[in-house]
Amino acid sequence: MGLQKLRQRRKILYQREIPASWSRLKPFHQSVKMIERHGDSIVSYCNSSNKVSPGLVEGINIKVCVIQRRAYGIKDREYLKLKILSSFLPEL
Repeated sequence: MGLQKLRQRRKILYQREIPASWSRLKPFHQSVKMIERHGDSIVSYCNSSNKVSPGLVEGINIKVCVIQRRAYGIKDREYLKLKILSSFLPEL
């Protein structure tokens, strides 16, 4: 995505924030603060090349949990890290 599109999306996001900040309702002020803190992350999420499927993330989390369960009692964290990384290597 081009820099121009990112700037346009950032501008749209912050334009929507201004009327909400004029409101007297507390939830609107909280959402404005959240957008101010995380605005760049929200805009970068809109970039299609940055998206990762939630299913993929959930699958990886489940695989790591299974490895940790099978490795119960292993004291060496480096060995556990090696087991997790090696589980994602292709079969030979």
